[in-house]
Amino acid sequence: MKAYIIHENDEWTLPLKEQLQKLSVPFEDWHMAKVNLNTASTPPVGDFNELMLSGTLAGVELGLRKAKIPHKPGGLMAAIDYLAK
Repeated sequence: MKAYIIHENDEWTLPLKEQLQKLSVPFEDWHMAKVNLNTASTPPVGDFNELMLSGTLAGVELGLRKAKIPHKPGGLMAAIDYLAK
């Protein structure tokens, strides 16, 4: 199984990536400013750190609502439902 490192700072994740390489754990680096995530598609199989992902989605949904940016609410609950399977 592959680990997915979802982050916004390369410097903070460097020790994690080095350790994963030492342990021969396959991973994919998803820097939020450099990757295009399609939240409508099924995610790849792997470990995403569900708690961190849920917190990030909650922050995005809250930010969109506070900024009055039109969006379809419910993304966080859809992700929780998917991850709970």
